[in-house]
Amino acid sequence: KSPILFFDELLKQEAIDEVIRSAVLRQLGYQSGYRVSAAEVQQTIGADANFQVDGVFDQQRYEEILRINNRTPQQFEAAIMRDLIVRQLEQGLIQTAFVTSPLVAQKVARDKQRRSYEYVELDPMRFRGELKPSEEQLKKFYQDNQHLFVSEAQAQVEYLELKASALPESQQLTREDLFFYYEENLAEYTRPERRKAAHILLTLESEADADTVASVMARAQALREQIEQGKSFAKVAQESSEDPGSAEQGGDLGWVIRGQFDPAVEAAVYQLNLNDVSEPVRSTFGVHLVQTTYIEPVQVKSFEEVKDEIAQLLRSQWQEEQFYELSETLASMAFEYPDSLEPAADMLGLQVQQIGWLTEAGLDSGLGANRNIVNQIFSEELLQSGLNSEPIELSPDHLIVLRVAEHQPSQPRDYQQVKAEVKEAWLTEQAKQKAQQQIDVILKGLSGGEGKEYFAEEFNLTLESVVGQTRHPSAAAESTRVSTVFSMSKPVEGEPVVTAVEDEQGKLIAIRLLWYPEF
Repeated sequence: KSPILFFDELLKQEAIDEVIRSAVLRQLGYQSGYRVSAAEVQQTIGADANFQVDGVFDQQRYEEILRINNRTPQQFEAAIMRDLIVRQLEQGLIQTAFVTSPLVAQKVARDKQRRSYEYVELDPMRFRGELKPSEEQLKKFYQDNQHLFVSEAQAQVEYLELKASALPESQQLTREDLFFYYEENLAEYTRPERRKAAHILLTLESEADADTVASVMARAQALREQIEQGKSFAKVAQESSEDPGSAEQGGDLGWVIRGQFDPAVEAAVYQLNLNDVSEPVRSTFGVHLVQTTYIEPVQVKSFEEVKDEIAQLLRSQWQEEQFYELSETLASMAFEYPDSLEPAADMLGLQVQQIGWLTEAGLDSGLGANRNIVNQIFSEELLQSGLNSEPIELSPDHLIVLRVAEHQPSQPRDYQQVKAEVKEAWLTEQAKQKAQQQIDVILKGLSGGEGKEYFAEEFNLTLESVVGQTRHPSAAAESTRVSTVFSMSKPVEGEPVVTAVEDEQGKLIAIRLLWYPEF
């Protein structure tokens, strides 16, 4: 079977498994008594950044996104309700999850494990003092390792920079210009009427038969009559509402923003007079009684309030348009005259700027500190050719075009210039070699059962002992040693287990494991 077909079938099966899993979880959630209120669904939708403009829920954007995805608000809200129930169930399972006793015992036993061992620590630097390199040895080391003693490649760069914020402001805006924009975009400065509401919900399945619907409607009407006879709406909601998210708060839904609630409930809220109670209203969640508790009228910002904001907006728009046009011209000129920035600079009225000599390490500040720019400068394409780069975007309204004006390639440095570095590198390498030779002898001593006196007399080193070491080192410097000890195999009687490791500081550590308890 084709691997591609196999992978496609695997993806299909995973999708089917996920659908089945979700359905099972939803069913289990319903059976376990998990419920989600209409208010929770609307709050979830309102908090979704995908449906917001400038941090506020936008009904037009909400409907547009649903339309693109071929979904109605009712379908989407029902899906949100199902997802919230699954989340409640999963959270409940997490909070009540338990670990089996064998797993707990295994974890506890592992954390309680101990090791006893001995070790000898050897610092290679102890050998540096006895090393006296000859001139011939240093020169040979230099010749054999010239890659260690080369100068870094350097480049001198020139560039053109285009920033929207640096462009001159547009022509003088008149009051008429600003007022025209204000009238054309009045909706942007208008906050529509908002209302707060409370509701009483009697749940009802969408597939309920006529008799069940009639029964629930009658119950709702009876509750409405209680309110008309003087019982407070909040009291009836607390006693009878089946919305777990609002019943205890007297049915309070907070702000009912257009487009966030079930259309039937929303319509009722915006048709009622203040404090009036609706007739029973059917929704996807059940049957509601709705009361409008607060009305905030339409609010329109005056022209005087927003004229400065409009002026800044129009200036920014002009700068963005100019930046786009100029960036297109810059890209075109840099391509048409590939080995010089002067024609583009003359055309756009820009100044050719320079980055001083820099290496692949870059600079501490400015464009030379930008890793993306440095990588492009030292790319083979730009470094050797001297051609203009493509526009490099530093931000949506800031870009540069650059070229390597001069290049100094990497090359071997003269021996006399780097003699001190050569000697330092030679000493370090030779010290490590001597240390490794000595650690091999020390390991033989540990394998042979030698004790403290042997290592003190033969090597002037201390054999350290550690009893009952846990997996958690007391200091960061011990981490390599401790992790090595716990990776060593179990000692067999008469055959000690030894090993050597280099720690973070470059020291060599020879280890003899003594005790490996059973668990």
